[in-house]
Amino acid sequence: MTPQTDPDLLKIGDAAEILGVTRRTIYRRIWSGDLPASKVGGLYFIRRADLDALLVRGRTATAQSAAQTAGNLKCGRCLRLLERDDQISDLCQAETCEALICEDCWQAGERYCSRHDPQRNAKLDQARAALQRGEFPVLVRGSEAHLREINFLQRLQSRIQHIDTLIHPLTEEALTVVDWETCRQSGDERLQIMKLLGKMVLDGDTIASVPLNAWLRWDLPAAKDQQGKPLRIEGQVLSHLAQILREGYDTRPLDAESLQPRLAKLSEQTGRDAVVSIIVLAATSGWAPDARQIIVAERPGSAFAHPALLVYLFDLQTRELIYNPQDERLRGYADLFSVPRPAEGLATIIQAIEAELTRYDSLSLQYAVEVLPYSSTLLHQAFVRMAESGKYALTQVPGIGEALVSV
Repeated sequence: MTPQTDPDLLKIGDAAEILGVTRRTIYRRIWSGDLPASKVGGLYFIRRADLDALLVRGRTATAQSAAQTAGNLKCGRCLRLLERDDQISDLCQAETCEALICEDCWQAGERYCSRHDPQRNAKLDQARAALQRGEFPVLVRGSEAHLREINFLQRLQSRIQHIDTLIHPLTEEALTVVDWETCRQSGDERLQIMKLLGKMVLDGDTIASVPLNAWLRWDLPAAKDQQGKPLRIEGQVLSHLAQILREGYDTRPLDAESLQPRLAKLSEQTGRDAVVSIIVLAATSGWAPDARQIIVAERPGSAFAHPALLVYLFDLQTRELIYNPQDERLRGYADLFSVPRPAEGLATIIQAIEAELTRYDSLSLQYAVEVLPYSSTLLHQAFVRMAESGKYALTQVPGIGEALVSV
């Protein structure tokens, strides 16, 4: 006899119905240790005798003590921190999911966490339609932002490694770099992603579907005969992590509210580490006008300036390098983060198309224009280049038009 057919074993929903409480309360009792349960195949099963004992003890009146035992929890839909049990309405309605749904989300009609929302694809389609109507300035899916992040950092690393000598921004001494790899460090914000998701581990599928706010850094030590501080060159990629984790896509360029605390943190870090920094901040969904104005101000002298910190913005939506052209030092180092050559840009588009083809056997040009942030002309060029490789073939589909098919 399996657990599902044993009348003495109850599932979470059955136990909640018997006691007249929410499934949330039953889970709370299990997590706090008040109610013994066994987990089989991702589902909890409760012995009827244990449920009867709990009822006799009269412990179903409140879940407050269990919430205290569980500690800080997040809503699985909006990712908001829930500090009190009365902020929780119920659990995600997906059978094996234990994510909490807050009262606000429940009242708004949300019954599933962001990962199990059955309307996720429908909402993405609605967002695409809103983009076409001009209601959103941009729409970038999580997997697309992840791809942009990887491509940008790869291009940056390739560019940096081809530099032999550069001038120190403060001392104007020549710095010759023998081995960039020995100076390189890297990192990301996957810990923040785990906190937002309320997870202790991250699987490969999740990592591949979202950006990580990754960064690369090269710390060049000052030579013995040089007087200046060590020079740091850094590239950071930024995304709205909470938005992408919640919806699967982003519709907002990064604005001044996102940029200002980042600049404050970089200024503090530059002073604490006693370095001179040249940094580019790349936004997967682009930079909003108010963020650009912080770096490129209309009035002379009003742009962000720091004696030991040179900051550039890179818009990964428009592929534009943004900096204050009135600053002679910024003009001089702009070549470090120059826009990629056309061939590199086409390679990026091909990677985006290949990412789509991992889910489908074919991809029409019409659909590619809808889901990828590139013009039909560039996408057609990428289709032709991919067909030339022999791995794909171009075909004409009646009523649809040009399509790329895996061979």
